[in-house]
Amino acid sequence: MKRYREKMVCLMLAFAMVFSLAACGGGGAQNSNVTLPSDDQPTQPYNPVPTSPGGGTAAASSEPQYGGVVKIIDTGATGGTAEPFGFPWTPIIANNFSTPWSESLVNLTQDGVYEPHLAESWEIDQDAHTITLHLRKGIEFSDGSPFNAEAVAWNINRWPVDGRGNEEIVESVYTTDEYTVVVPYKNWQNVLFETFASHSYSMVSMQNFLDHDMDYAKQHPVGTGPFVLDEWVPGSHIKFVRNENYWMEGKPYLDGVEYYEMSDIMTQNAALLSTGEDAIDMFQCTNAEQAYTLITRGADMDTSYMRGGGTLTLCPSSDNAGTPLAELKVRQAIAFALDRQAIVDAKGFGINTAANQITGAGWAGHLPDSNPNLVSYDLEKAKQLMAEAGYENCFSTTIYSNIQFQDVCVIMQDQLEAIGITCELEFPEPGRLTDLQVNGWDGLMVVNFGQIMNTGISYYIWYHPDQDSYVSAMRPAEYEEMYYEARRSLDIDNELFGRLGNMVLEYMTFVPIYHTYSVYLARNGLKDHGFHKYSADTIWTPWDAYWEAGSPELG
Repeated sequence: MKRYREKMVCLMLAFAMVFSLAACGGGGAQNSNVTLPSDDQPTQPYNPVPTSPGGGTAAASSEPQYGGVVKIIDTGATGGTAEPFGFPWTPIIANNFSTPWSESLVNLTQDGVYEPHLAESWEIDQDAHTITLHLRKGIEFSDGSPFNAEAVAWNINRWPVDGRGNEEIVESVYTTDEYTVVVPYKNWQNVLFETFASHSYSMVSMQNFLDHDMDYAKQHPVGTGPFVLDEWVPGSHIKFVRNENYWMEGKPYLDGVEYYEMSDIMTQNAALLSTGEDAIDMFQCTNAEQAYTLITRGADMDTSYMRGGGTLTLCPSSDNAGTPLAELKVRQAIAFALDRQAIVDAKGFGINTAANQITGAGWAGHLPDSNPNLVSYDLEKAKQLMAEAGYENCFSTTIYSNIQFQDVCVIMQDQLEAIGITCELEFPEPGRLTDLQVNGWDGLMVVNFGQIMNTGISYYIWYHPDQDSYVSAMRPAEYEEMYYEARRSLDIDNELFGRLGNMVLEYMTFVPIYHTYSVYLARNGLKDHGFHKYSADTIWTPWDAYWEAGSPELG
């Protein structure tokens, strides 16, 4: 019987299961000697079958200090009665505020290492189709109820009930003693174990739910984390204060963590450039122009780290039979007509890079330069394809986009005009844009093909026929079988995931424009925050974070 039980060694295992691989490499690019973040494409190492580690958290970089608050910008809504962040999760909304108060069974670093957290070790039995989790002892939820096997089994058994998916986990998770949980699964998938690292599946108090009701638990989150909810003003902010009974001895060091809803870029910039009481301390900036502005205006922030965030694409309504965009040669012509380098030279701000495929370097399924389907700029080829498709006399269509990409859309509008495609530009409000994505559109949709946690998960969200996103994009008949073959391999297989990316190019269902990168800003003086350590952008290390001696935040 083949069993997987290994002690984690201190290896940087090349990773492709989450934000994965083009080739084996280190974590996200670090560069402390340039004005702008490095334009080298960050790599994400390869992640094999998860090993069961020992050990604990990394040592502090200097002598930790007690006190101070960390303030974070959140660009989304700070919740409300319709968008709770307690139990059960509301997707996206919940994750943004989860790390201070809730914790996962394990943590997954960008280096492909599963760190123990609430679970201290585990075994994966491929023959028996089980994952056995061994929990830490002596932990309590912030309401005083015990963190034990019963609570963990209850949490995991709730996942399908609450609509949080994970179809491979059998709804009969059971315990063998007070601190051991057995999780049966139907079929191995190389994203399965990652569930235990996701904060969409972090542990919440069973007792809080049973003593009250669902609505109460939604509004009053109770976890095992280093902080507890203090104040929640929907549409404004969420404040957490130190959990005095936190299970890590002597931690946390901070007095609190606060999230502020700021969707306006000018407001964000003012808070990030400030050094007063209104100063913001951490922000994941996904807008290249904004990052450039903050860096060149001298924000008191560490801006040396950035990480790939996905690929901006055009998604043609290729599923609309009888229309020009349903013709493969027309979609190929669009791909050849776009001068990507000109676009990033104009609007990349030294951060974004021209894309010749969906998956950026350092992610699972990145295709080699020798692949014949990689897109390039070739205006004459584009015109030839339009003629072969019978559209040499041109046609009109619409480009739909978030207003954030207005300037990029204007450039693409001009470039497509050169091959006879006249584009009207529309920038619907977010609600209307979402309606088009899930109910259909006719034209071209600007889509950020985000690499979410894992390449397999990304392809599921953006492209799988079960999903209701971008419904006007055709799904090749052979896609689903190919997709599950890639996900069910024992380890991440870069070649199998590459076949998915190659299929996108063959059918040109998403036309790549440029690879996007997030710049991570953390105020100077904030230490051991781990903001860029883990595979998910929302996960950091509030239990370890502290302000160094002499920081204004310590008063």
